[in-house]
Amino acid sequence: MRIHSACITSEAFGGCDCDCAEQLELALERIAEAGRGAVFYLMQEGRGAGYAAKARDRMLVQASCDTVSTFEAYRMLGLEPDSRRYHEVALALGLLKVRAPVRLLTNNPEKTRALKTLGIEVEAAERIQREANPFNVHYLSSKRREGHALASGLLAKRAVELPEPVLSFEPAPLKAAPYLIRMASYLLPIRVSAEASRAWFRAHVYFDLLASCERVVLTYGPLAEDSLRVPLVRIQRESLFERFPVRNGVHKSQWKWAVAEMVQHGHGIALFPSADGDDAVLAASALGAQSPGGRLAEARVTDEALLMLLEHHAPGKAVMPLFTHLDDDGARRTTVDAFKRHGFLLTEPMLFKSAS
Repeated sequence: MRIHSACITSEAFGGCDCDCAEQLELALERIAEAGRGAVFYLMQEGRGAGYAAKARDRMLVQASCDTVSTFEAYRMLGLEPDSRRYHEVALALGLLKVRAPVRLLTNNPEKTRALKTLGIEVEAAERIQREANPFNVHYLSSKRREGHALASGLLAKRAVELPEPVLSFEPAPLKAAPYLIRMASYLLPIRVSAEASRAWFRAHVYFDLLASCERVVLTYGPLAEDSLRVPLVRIQRESLFERFPVRNGVHKSQWKWAVAEMVQHGHGIALFPSADGDDAVLAASALGAQSPGGRLAEARVTDEALLMLLEHHAPGKAVMPLFTHLDDDGARRTTVDAFKRHGFLLTEPMLFKSAS
């Protein structure tokens, strides 16, 4: 059994500065090999503190040049190093009538203790680990020092140096849109291809006071005011289901190709309507309300907050919309019309094919 906490950066963005997506995939492999098992996917991003807190953690760690660990950064923010709770797992196991002892796929002894406290019989905890890479070795070494059961032999990589400085700051509202609170800005290494090449994007995280959700902007290349190129702009949705390694997804394949196009072009801006995996749309679909779910998804892609954030990151207002052949014509027209209404100067929209 695997109890897995959400990680948008590795599971949706393709970031490789942690081991979350690797652990999820390894757990699914182990369960498939065993022929039975379960994965509980909990929306407890950032060890239960949320993505905004996690982003501030990453910013503080990078601003310190890795002299501060992720757990120390949480304490600096006045947070518990781990705020996750597992009561839902105990309730779900009861509903599923699972009474047998479980073999827990985890490196975290605190998780094992927490489950036992809830009355769940844990027969054994099995290590779930792959070799560290230069982008996540500092993070994994911090987890090992905190007591996680990670083999030191798999932590031998030398940590990569950041390509540019990261400066920490206190949360502050955007002048043009005070309901958008700028929470963090940090560097995120993202996989560009199956050949394991990576590119450094900058993650900008905001909290939308009106919508009560986090907004994420990923930028590639020089600062907008320093760039001579018109940025490619992609408004990208992501799905909770596609955080798993599914074979028939749409959004993740679009995102992989968008990343490659931005890197090749040299300047890009990607805006994500939220950091919740479109869970409201998923809930609407699960309840059979497919049409309302579709309208909600379309509204999120062109809402005012995203356009204000785009204006902040593209102050010259010259942009090149980036689409795939999987974007339907209506969605493309809606996006282009929204850009025009907001005063953006559009170059020819760029269309590329994404993997099926």
